[in-house]
Amino acid sequence: MTMPAIPITRVDSMGDELARWHDEIRLRAYYVFLGRGGSDGAPLQDWLRAERELSLEAAIDVREKGDWLEIAAALPDVDPMTLEVQITPEHVLLTANREAGRRPADAAASPTNRTASVCRAIRLPAPIDPDRVKATYSNGQLRVTAAMARQLYGQFELGLPH
Repeated sequence: MTMPAIPITRVDSMGDELARWHDEIRLRAYYVFLGRGGSDGAPLQDWLRAERELSLEAAIDVREKGDWLEIAAALPDVDPMTLEVQITPEHVLLTANREAGRRPADAAASPTNRTASVCRAIRLPAPIDPDRVKATYSNGQLRVTAAMARQLYGQFELGLPH
């Protein structure tokens, strides 16, 4: 299924969104703890299970092609209508809802995963120009193309390696 271009949201920082996801993981870990009967002894396992349930599992490939970065992500288990791409010059954050019935087998129902929302942050190998990014989704594949940032020195525009 080919979708129209995926909207790109430029954000100043990923800090707020990542903090929100950290809170979601913390709350999910609490529900895992309660699901085990509230017994002590496995906080790390509860956290890791919650993180696994809320992390977007995707094969991600980032490549430089001339003055562009191309990010390819295999996302066959997400609802493409819920796919969101947030960017800064250094990061891309992908969020989506898993398709119905695609949660991890050990995911228990809780208020934090009713919609099976998932997230994945990608640190880019070089800064990008947030105003020159596009994203498309087709047949389970997300493709994000971004122009690498240019910095001006005198009258010349130079691409700087990072």
